[in-house]
Amino acid sequence: MNTIKRDVYVLKNTIKIPIEVTKGTDAITFEFTVRDYNLPATAAAVAYAYRMGMKKPNSTLCDVSGNVISFQPSANFFEVGNNELQIRVINEDKSLISFKEKVKCSDSMGFPDEEEEADKSLIEQIIAQSGKESGERKAADEKERSERKTADETEKSERIAADAKEKSERQKEIATERARIDRLTKMGEGSTTGDAELADIRVGNEGATYSNAGNAVRAQTKDVPVMMDNLQSPYVDISLLEQGSINSAVGSEIASSKVLRSVEFHWNKNGKITAPAGYKIAIANYAMQPEESGQMTKVYMSFENYSDSQTSSKADGDAESRRLLIKRSDGANINAEDLRGKITTNVPGLRAMDVIENLEKKIKTDTTLEKEGVAADAAETGKRISQVKRDIESLDESMDNIPIGATDIVDSMVDSGRLEKDYTSGEYVFVQKTITLDVGKYEINLYNAVLSSVGVLRVFKDKINGEIILTANKCGTYNFELKEQTVLVIVMQVSLEKNVTAGIYKVYYSIYNNTSSVIIPKKYTGVDKVEEKINGVEKETKVITDNIITNVINFDAITYNISDAYTGCFVSKEGKIVANPYSENYCVTDYMVISKKGLSINLAVGNVFVALYDINKKYIANSSIELKKDNIYVPYINNAAYARFTLQARGVERFCVVRGEKSYTIPQNDFLFTEKFMLKFSDLTPLQAVPPERLIVQKGKQTVLYMENMIKNANILPKSVSQSVLTNIGNMAYTTPSSDVADKPITYHFEDCLRRTVDETKKYSVVSAPSKDTLNVLCIGDSFTDIGTYVGTIKNDIEEDGITVNQIGNMGSNGKRHEARSGGTWDFVTTRQGRAIIVNVRGVTNLPTTGYPGTTYQDGNGFKWTVRGVVINSDGNGKLVLGSFNVDSNYGGSSSGTTTDTDTAADNIPTSGTLTKTSNASTGSTTSNGDNSITYNGVEKIYYNPFWNPISDELDFNYYIHKWNYNSPDVVVFSIGYNDVGNGKYHTVESLAPIIAKAKVAVDRMHADYPNAKIVLNVNPLGYGGDTSNEISESMRSNNQITYYEALINEFGETTEYKSYVVVCPSFMFVDRVDAYNLKTVTIGRRISKTITTAGDVTHCNTDGMNQIADAIVPYIYYLIN
Repeated sequence: MNTIKRDVYVLKNTIKIPIEVTKGTDAITFEFTVRDYNLPATAAAVAYAYRMGMKKPNSTLCDVSGNVISFQPSANFFEVGNNELQIRVINEDKSLISFKEKVKCSDSMGFPDEEEEADKSLIEQIIAQSGKESGERKAADEKERSERKTADETEKSERIAADAKEKSERQKEIATERARIDRLTKMGEGSTTGDAELADIRVGNEGATYSNAGNAVRAQTKDVPVMMDNLQSPYVDISLLEQGSINSAVGSEIASSKVLRSVEFHWNKNGKITAPAGYKIAIANYAMQPEESGQMTKVYMSFENYSDSQTSSKADGDAESRRLLIKRSDGANINAEDLRGKITTNVPGLRAMDVIENLEKKIKTDTTLEKEGVAADAAETGKRISQVKRDIESLDESMDNIPIGATDIVDSMVDSGRLEKDYTSGEYVFVQKTITLDVGKYEINLYNAVLSSVGVLRVFKDKINGEIILTANKCGTYNFELKEQTVLVIVMQVSLEKNVTAGIYKVYYSIYNNTSSVIIPKKYTGVDKVEEKINGVEKETKVITDNIITNVINFDAITYNISDAYTGCFVSKEGKIVANPYSENYCVTDYMVISKKGLSINLAVGNVFVALYDINKKYIANSSIELKKDNIYVPYINNAAYARFTLQARGVERFCVVRGEKSYTIPQNDFLFTEKFMLKFSDLTPLQAVPPERLIVQKGKQTVLYMENMIKNANILPKSVSQSVLTNIGNMAYTTPSSDVADKPITYHFEDCLRRTVDETKKYSVVSAPSKDTLNVLCIGDSFTDIGTYVGTIKNDIEEDGITVNQIGNMGSNGKRHEARSGGTWDFVTTRQGRAIIVNVRGVTNLPTTGYPGTTYQDGNGFKWTVRGVVINSDGNGKLVLGSFNVDSNYGGSSSGTTTDTDTAADNIPTSGTLTKTSNASTGSTTSNGDNSITYNGVEKIYYNPFWNPISDELDFNYYIHKWNYNSPDVVVFSIGYNDVGNGKYHTVESLAPIIAKAKVAVDRMHADYPNAKIVLNVNPLGYGGDTSNEISESMRSNNQITYYEALINEFGETTEYKSYVVVCPSFMFVDRVDAYNLKTVTIGRRISKTITTAGDVTHCNTDGMNQIADAIVPYIYYLIN
């Protein structure tokens, strides 16, 4: 209360809103919080105020508490007019100076009873403050000295006693250690006493005893770096990459769709980054160097050209930082998602963390699996699925044990089971099971059989292709007799010398040794019905279980030793399990099944192998693969049934083998879902609809509302929409010119095919044209504004209502004047955006085109300038605003203060000369508009942002209006944000906070400069809603635009302090997503021809769509004015 608060910075200059005070005020406290520097506890501070014309600044002492600096200025501290306020922090002999704050001091009328008193000088303030404090401090000091003397004497006596005791104990300990050292140094070779002294340290944590203490320590700690290293993925984290390049000449950032650049990182020793096939990588190098002032600043050093890989030649601790750049070898546009898990590196600062951890951070899930419309928790879903699977296996096992439902013959059953094969292709494929039976007569029952065209079940004696006990090719009961205890091999043949039809083939069997038992068919017991249900559940869950990735290593069945003489074993190149005479470091997995998908292992093991074996566990020649590197894929080969891997025994749990070509790191008993399955989760987002906070239509004008445009991710599911006031038709609602509906609440209803609903009641207003003769309108935006169509339609719509529109802006043609930057974001308004120039011209006959791509002229030095503004009278005399419009660092230049080509060109352009029309640097084309040559004189340096004051170096709309002699704006339309939110990821209201903060800077400064101006924040259309080449990208776009509208409403809506002069217009709700775009057809298909309709430009509307934007904005302008 009664305090003006501001954040101040000493390490960077930021946009500031001027402080306003009245001359003579001395009852307000100024409070500044330093945000980018920690003030020392002993610091003092002085505030200085200066206005042009003063001999020296006024000054006053400040209070310092932590990082907060405060003072209460006297009545005469500020002079009438524009003052500059600066804080000086002093600590010992060092000073810290804040950036300047702007203070506007208004004059007061003067009061007859006011006694004017001159401000005290800074010295007087210090003396007064010191005098006040000295008396208080003298008494306090005297009391403190007395208390400290008593405490010191007590502490001294206690310390003497404690020191003596500690000294005695230390001397005993030292004597003991010296004695032990003496004994160790005197022990001879073979001394049993010496062995006893070192026995404990030579015993490792795994129980092994080492030859000496040094080996024990080294052996037990050598894997620590590896274990730490394995906490990260071996790939570059793509979230550390952003679209854009680096200028190799000066090291500044460059906009580019063909290059990705990383955040800054530091090389580790022997660091390496390797590009995947089809890509090249480069490195930009930076270093911190001291300025003359002693401050350190980052300086660009060098550029490592594009190659297949980049390595470090520098040791750890190198102070230099780097940025990684990657591009496609073919020069095409690049997408970061295509590089996930492909750029290998050992640089810690670039590597991705665990996949499961990242997934858990991104997905807010339901662990109860009961909330409708909320994505199911992956871990909990996996647990439930595993339980279902176990339940199925348990039931299946029960069914095997009662295959025909006869409880009175259970005791006579000796074996039962199921042979099954998910067959895709292959010759001589079969499934087998081996059992041992005693002497006796047996009966085997076959049932629920699904056999291939050559399928048959055979029972062999002792081995496959041994003596045939029986053969069967259909369900039924078969008898056989054994004269001795026999090993039986039960085989289901699937294919022979040729492939058969792909499918799941199986047969159930049960064997009894009591053929006199009564057989009760299953159909009389109902067991067959239970079996059908179990098979149905299995079929339904297979689509889920097939999409679960697990670590198939059975850690309980690993072989660590095969000989008493050695420790450790490994798989040799010949597929043999070999004892290791040199190291205990290796072990071997059990036989693990290999399918057509193959197997992948995540980590390198060493100069050892994985080998493949057939159904009889016989090594398949030449199938071994050395495990010398990470992420090795083991493909399936003909007749392969099993694989065995060599692993490192220490830290064996680090290893993971999964089915398929992609490797993962999954702990034992854990799992992941496939990307295909996770994509299904994304479809389970709740139905989300965002109707307008207030729907505003103009009386006497027809309005069409496209309600489907209010639904986020509207292309996922079929849905229906309606509202309670307008006339509904399909997914639209409309009014006619004769509609007469008063202001009232309006309820929107949304429903999808899953019966998920959203019902929202909002506000509805009908407006008429205001009683105005003229309106001064300024439109600021991106390419939608740069095209100019909707800008002209706003003028036409308002003038149809009898109001003259004076457009403000140096860009565009007559009737469509504005200020815009194609591809622009809120940074176009809130940062300086690099250099531009103004030149005086005469005799221009053919006006050039502004904006994108714009008419381009070359100066006498050969530099290409694109026209950014035209202010020329009917005689052809006036001014041109020139900037550089390239898709690189010169596309608007730099907002970071880095020198660009445009800065150099602006410094070196001749003060007079001839501009020659040439091709545009970004498009390569030459516009027809504009004289072929223009004579100029006088060059004034400004910034690419037309609203940036080059003198005060700040955002200043007042500067722009007065610079170009425009009338004060009555209405300002900001159509910006489309390029900020983008279509690279799904945004939330929270994630858009930085963008909204930039919008707030622009709105606050406009209101400060022109408090009577009405501000419309327009949200542009969602993009073409028909068939496109990237449905996911367009879904993100529409989601983000609607979310952006939500975020703007939260900050500037009717429940905020902005409601009297700001309105948010959802023009995207008034634009057709198909017919508002220029359509084209594409015919495809050689045999079956199909004609696909799509948009030539999926972003920008055609003329009708642009007119719909304007028709939506005008009623919102009228609402604010009225």
